[in-house]
Amino acid sequence: DILSEFEYLFPSSNRPPSPAESGTLPALSLSENEQKVHDVLSREELAMDDVIRRSGLPASAASVALLSLEMKRLVRQLPGKLFVRNR
Repeated sequence: DILSEFEYLFPSSNRPPSPAESGTLPALSLSENEQKVHDVLSREELAMDDVIRRSGLPASAASVALLSLEMKRLVRQLPGKLFVRNR
């Protein structure tokens, strides 16, 4: 295997283990608005209006935070514009 040949050029002992190798994931940094929205969400499905009301954020800020959390895979959007926390 050609990748095993690279081990001679770049020994693994010279580099820190990757997150996949060490079994830990890097901590995600959340903005203040993302943190508020994430704290509001749980395993129970919440409508967009409920997220806005509970977080106290303007609709536009809550929407941006939800989209960002979706891209970070911390939140899922379900049919009917319902949102739920992944972890």
